[in-house]
Amino acid sequence: AARVARVAGASPRAAVAVRPRARASIVAAAVSEPIMVVSDLDGTMVGDDAATAEFSAAWNDPSVVPEGSSLVYSTGRSLESFAQLIAEKSAVMAAPCHLICAVGTKIYKRKPGVEKTAAAAADASSWEEDPAWTRRLDEGWDFAAVERACAAAVDAVGHDNAHFRPREEFNEHKITVGCRDEFVQRVTDFVEGATNAEGLRVKIIASGVGGWQYVDVVSDCAGKLESLEYIRQSVGVSHSRCVACGDSGNDTLMLGGENRAVVVGNAQPALMDWASAQDNCVGSMDAAAACERRMYIAGDSEARGILEGLRAFGFLGPFTEPA
Repeated sequence: AARVARVAGASPRAAVAVRPRARASIVAAAVSEPIMVVSDLDGTMVGDDAATAEFSAAWNDPSVVPEGSSLVYSTGRSLESFAQLIAEKSAVMAAPCHLICAVGTKIYKRKPGVEKTAAAAADASSWEEDPAWTRRLDEGWDFAAVERACAAAVDAVGHDNAHFRPREEFNEHKITVGCRDEFVQRVTDFVEGATNAEGLRVKIIASGVGGWQYVDVVSDCAGKLESLEYIRQSVGVSHSRCVACGDSGNDTLMLGGENRAVVVGNAQPALMDWASAQDNCVGSMDAAAACERRMYIAGDSEARGILEGLRAFGFLGPFTEPA
C-alpha cells in the first residue's frame, strides 16, 4: 500500500506568524557522548553563507561538538548535484561523513582515506554507494509499473497541470512529477490507487512552494526517516542524541521520528503548521533552560536555526557568535 506524506504541501496562509530572528540564550555545558546531526541542505544548512560558515566553525571546533560526532546531509539532490553544490560552497560548508540523496533512495559513505574536507567531498568519486541499502529498496517496487501509474496520473490532470521532471532527477527507486498545488492531491490519490492495485508498496512525498510542488514517488522502504535510521544504527547513536533538521515538506517524516528534531525558523508554512501542533519547545528571547522535548522550533533561520536547536538540547559547548 502507498504511504503518503500528506502534510507536505505548502499553501500560502496570511495568518502565518513571522518568527523573530532571535538567538537562543542557552549556553549548554559540553558533553562527551557523540551526537549525529542529519540536516537537509537547501533552505536548512544552505541559503545564507554567513550562517553556514558559522555552523561549520562550530562543528569543526572540538571544544564545541563532542568528539566522534557525525554530520549527515539528507537532500532531494542527486550525488552529482550535491557535489556541484559543495564545490560552490566549499569555503563555508562542513564536510559530512554520510550523504542521503534523492529523498532517501541513495546512501553514500565517504571512501576510506578521503580527507574530511568540503573540497574533497566535492569530488563525486570520493563517495561510495551503500549496496545493502539499495538492495532493500527493491521490496514491493517495480519501476516500470510505478512509472506507468505516474504517467496515467499526469494524463488524468492534464499536462498543463503536471509533468514528469527531467530524467536525471530519477533513479531506479525514485520517480518525480512536477505538479500544480491544486492538483497534488489528485495526482497523489491516483498514483496511490494504481500502485495499490498492482500490489506495490510506494511512498509519495510532496514538497515545495511557489504554485508548483515536487511529487516524489519512491520505494516504501526508502525515505529520509528510514535512511536516517539506517545510518543511526550503523553509527551507534541513540535516538536521544540524533537530531534531524529541516525546513520543508519532504523533511516531515524524518522530523517526526523518535529522534530529536529542529525545525528552522524559515520553514515553509505547512511544515511550520505541522510542527507547531507537535510536542515542542519554541525558541524565543526568553529561552533560559534546555529543551527537554523531542522537537525544537527555532527562532533563527537556516544554519543558525540548527545551532540554536543544538544548543537548546544541550549538545554544544559554549562558543562565540559573530556580531
